[in-house]
Amino acid sequence: MLLWTVSSGKVGKALYAAGGSIGNALATVEALDLVNLAWESRAPLPVPRSVLGLVSMQGCIYAIGGYNGTSYVNNVERYAPLADSWQATTPLPCPRGYVAAVVVDEKNGPAIYVLGGNDGSKVFALVERFDTKTFTWAAVTPMMTARRCFTGSVVDRTIIVTGGVGGSDYLASVECYDVEKKVWRPLRDLPAGRQNHAAAAVNGSVYVMGGQMGSDGFMRRVDRYIVAKDTWEPCAPLPVGRPYIGATAVDAKVFALGGYHGTDRCYMTDVHVYTPETNSWSSFPPMPTPRSALGVVAV
Repeated sequence: MLLWTVSSGKVGKALYAAGGSIGNALATVEALDLVNLAWESRAPLPVPRSVLGLVSMQGCIYAIGGYNGTSYVNNVERYAPLADSWQATTPLPCPRGYVAAVVVDEKNGPAIYVLGGNDGSKVFALVERFDTKTFTWAAVTPMMTARRCFTGSVVDRTIIVTGGVGGSDYLASVECYDVEKKVWRPLRDLPAGRQNHAAAAVNGSVYVMGGQMGSDGFMRRVDRYIVAKDTWEPCAPLPVGRPYIGATAVDAKVFALGGYHGTDRCYMTDVHVYTPETNSWSSFPPMPTPRSALGVVAV
């Protein structure tokens, strides 16, 4: 996420868009009621930022790290939807943004994993796990490749990361982490390397969309990774090509929000929804606030 941030694909009642950028970092949080299809404002982030990690777990939302416009931050806050309030919790050991953040339903309960990213001077392979019982962070096995501007998704307690940038090169590499064995291994490369893309997992597949690659700064391309077959196949492209999208999965559909449209030089409000069964995109009500590099989750 995942961005950049990705949820597990379970049914949610509301879709949340948090933070992001319109040239400056935003604290704005908005929620789309998925029954009435109406957007409402929610309590803002305590710290405005973009390129953050955003995950939902046990009915709450966690905002993790990011860039506040002048520096990378290690802030972590938890949002309670019923109370419409944020509360600070244990910060990241290392300030950074452009991370991937995911939730894994481990045997002893869910845990948050924050992967990679950068702090303005260094790109990380670092992976840290947040124990929700002790509220502590601990480093686990690092990724095989240091990367930022990439995606993380979860399929069957396995974390799958795609693309991004390591140094100055666009990455096509894909790797996965077995949380029980604590081991990384490579998977089949992306058909096209990219950064600042988005991904969401649905029914044993990871859908990778948009982003940037070389001269194609505003990709419409969507590819599906079928985990059981270790293969990629093309899907219907995004209605509008763009990087810095926020994405998540809700009720076996993929939601792609916001981003930056380079041709029009504008930050986007668009909400597009992909249905795997028909391999087609449709439109939902746009966000009230245009933004890129945002976090998106369903609760």
